[in-house]
Amino acid sequence: MPTKALSLLALSFAFAAPALAQDETPEPEVTYAAETEITFTGVEVDGEVVKPGNALISESRRAEFAPMIALRSDFNVEIDQSVNQVK
Repeated sequence: MPTKALSLLALSFAFAAPALAQDETPEPEVTYAAETEITFTGVEVDGEVVKPGNALISESRRAEFAPMIALRSDFNVEIDQSVNQVK
């Protein structure tokens, strides 16, 4: 039994050794220039302006829906009934 334990211990150290051997390299520092200058000397750009022939601009009307609630202008009938209930 002790030989199995020793062999397992030696085997575990054999696999752990490469993990311990890894060195930690520092991250490289990145520096950027304060400003970038781009020159277009020697570059020729040809093109033509394309405009639409006719433009139709129209404002769409808002959709109109039939009201689902009938608005009442007075509540005279209910007021008369409430007076009768109070008496």
